[in-house]
Amino acid sequence: SHGHKEAQYQLAIMYWEGRGYERDVGKGFEWCNKAASNGSTSAQYELARRFSEGKDCKKDEKKAFRWCLLAAQHGNVCAQRNLAWMYVEGHGCKKDEKKAFAWYRKAAQGVCVYAQNDLGGMFLSGIGCKKNEKKAFEWITKSAESGNAVAQLNLGSLYQQGRGCKQDLKQAFGWYMKAAKQNEGEAQYYVGMMLANGEGCKKDKVAALDWYEKSAANGNPHAQVRLGYMYAIGDGCNKNIKRSFEFIKKAAEQGNGTALTNYGYLLAHGIGCRKNERLAVKLFQKAADKGETMAWNNLAEMLEEGKGCKKDERTALV
Repeated sequence: SHGHKEAQYQLAIMYWEGRGYERDVGKGFEWCNKAASNGSTSAQYELARRFSEGKDCKKDEKKAFRWCLLAAQHGNVCAQRNLAWMYVEGHGCKKDEKKAFAWYRKAAQGVCVYAQNDLGGMFLSGIGCKKNEKKAFEWITKSAESGNAVAQLNLGSLYQQGRGCKQDLKQAFGWYMKAAKQNEGEAQYYVGMMLANGEGCKKDKVAALDWYEKSAANGNPHAQVRLGYMYAIGDGCNKNIKRSFEFIKKAAEQGNGTALTNYGYLLAHGIGCRKNERLAVKLFQKAADKGETMAWNNLAEMLEEGKGCKKDERTALV
């Protein structure tokens, strides 16, 4: 009540969360506004976040931008990173990739490990700056060495492709593994892939299967497709058509083109499931729309023979 900005901010949080007081959204905003107006960057950023998400208030991207800009100008690195994202996406402001780059750099120099990775991504793609793979490598390395799993994944990719650095598959595998151990699903997939092929490590199909399983559990459709294949032929595991079908179905449900084609094929022939030619045709069509050549071939065959659809030889030949 005497104007201490951080105390005002903490009081706002207590009202919002109902800690020590009965939950009161209005009083939460009242005290947070007081704290923000008194210069609390934490309060300014909290208001930006709430208006951006529409949390306990009407979503307002312009208000979110204004509060985020204020917090960023006063040195809040989280706000600086978020402001950069706003400029990239045009949320509450006009898109401006150069300003986005400048704010990512400011946040990265303020030791925000996530912004360091973001800045590396900007250098890598040349967004808001001149493309520079060496600088991208340097910033992503900084972030990865600080424990950022996404940066570790990206650094593994740079080493694997030799972008901004000399290609080094052992380093690639090592960084993928660091990210994978932090439960980064895409990194788990790459660890599995490198183990399956013996790239940067000793070939081990059983270990590859284990990492593919972890990645699939995190929803990675590519890992699900790989598992579908491995269980179908017994590669690194006992052959299990039912398990193969389950993984292919999961990947197809996420819209993966290869999985849609394979799922359709299994249904068309009743492999690991009850035969369903109508659904197979729909799946082939979805996959074909994604440019899957095999799906086009399968769809043409179904149309030509009138399986799961009305016979249409003319369309089948197109």
